[in-house]
Amino acid sequence: DGSIPHDFAINFWPVGLAFDGENLWLGQDIDGGEGPDQDMIHLYDRNGEIIEQLDNDRFEIVNINGLASNQVDFVLVNGGGGRGRDIKIVDIENREILGTFSTETEESIYRIDYVDNDQGRQLWATADRIIYQILLDDEWNSELLQTLNIEMVSRTRGLTFDGRNIWLVNSGSDAILSVIDDG
Repeated sequence: DGSIPHDFAINFWPVGLAFDGENLWLGQDIDGGEGPDQDMIHLYDRNGEIIEQLDNDRFEIVNINGLASNQVDFVLVNGGGGRGRDIKIVDIENREILGTFSTETEESIYRIDYVDNDQGRQLWATADRIIYQILLDDEWNSELLQTLNIEMVSRTRGLTFDGRNIWLVNSGSDAILSVIDDG
């Protein structure tokens, strides 16, 4: 019916959101992109209570740009600030870094989404006006499956994959753009 059952206040300047199957992981750019990088991740329960705060010293994050999860074992953190291609793999239970993998993309990436389906483990990632579909093997090696050039007037601020379509939202716009997955 479109109603919002509940909402709660979060910290200023959110960047990236993932659900781990139990809690919400919300990235925060503390200085709003205006000063030294001080990003952190806040874990919220479904009632809006902060469970834990993970600072950038613990994860060595430059700037959080995207979070994604398989909702069972891990959360993926794109902490390259748009200046990198490396994704950190964080264990949901003990909040430790399990490893890092490279997306092997030509451009630095921003937003990410993780999908595990009959085509395998995949990461969808955005760069400026580009979407990458990346296959991940069991050792976190990446293989670029496809590159989609998109016509947007500004940087992508969020994406998700629903099994058929890639849904995007760009900055400075209320519009949502659906891009058909042809793969």
